[in-house]
Amino acid sequence: MKKIFWKINLTFTAIFTMLLIACEQTVENPELPYKEQLVIRIVLNAGLPVEDIEITKTLPPLENYDYDSALVKDAEAVIKSDGVAYPLIYDPAYQKYYAENLIPEPGKKYTLEVKSKKMLATASTIIPEPVEIDTFYYEFSEQVDDWGYKSWQYIVYAEFKPYSGFVYIGSSYEENGFDQYFTDEIFRSRDTLKNGKISQQILYYYPYDTTNFKERINNYTAEIYAFDQQFYNYFITQWEGGSGDDIFGTTGVNVRGNIKGGIGLFIGTAVTRKKIVIK
Repeated sequence: MKKIFWKINLTFTAIFTMLLIACEQTVENPELPYKEQLVIRIVLNAGLPVEDIEITKTLPPLENYDYDSALVKDAEAVIKSDGVAYPLIYDPAYQKYYAENLIPEPGKKYTLEVKSKKMLATASTIIPEPVEIDTFYYEFSEQVDDWGYKSWQYIVYAEFKPYSGFVYIGSSYEENGFDQYFTDEIFRSRDTLKNGKISQQILYYYPYDTTNFKERINNYTAEIYAFDQQFYNYFITQWEGGSGDDIFGTTGVNVRGNIKGGIGLFIGTAVTRKKIVIK
């Protein structure tokens, strides 16, 4: 059980490291006068404890970025749902916040309030319902280059029925844990529908030959990550922002978060995992 839990958390950490990497970009040529703001990164994952919460603040433009200087250790922060308040507790050993006795539930709305000095940041999110993967299928293509060498490509898809108001990203990992694949596309529940279902790409596979390719593909586990619709705005702008634009700012084209009165993301997610079976 411990090994499985480690693999799940490793996968979860990897995908969000990839997706939230834009939050770490250096802001060039920020607008003046400088305004100190809270920077918040919170992911509420259905069924898992709420921990590894990062609350920092922006630093003046001419000051070299230092994590300890940016870290906010005494924030008054709380997550609420159904009239119950869950205070966020700072852990000095990990320099992160966590919430006791809070396990996010699918379908529920959660609100956030963070106070520090004169700064106030708020946000809300809904935890998605995990989907049911109905079937897997693949598309095959064969190419021959100018020297007569053949190459093969298999694209594997997971088919599922989406829920309205959420968006989806696919990934997969090989059972030995050494091979991981993430899609670079996000599907909105109102788009790409065929017969009421989404076909989400989860794996590219390029074999040296086609012998026993199904056996290799069937060694992968598929993952479908469902996110609150608000995550879509972040995803499609995660590589935006540049000179003259504040990251998560209001001028030009910038990375879009959902924190009001601050910078960052407070977002709900749920993951579905299922062993790939190609017959």
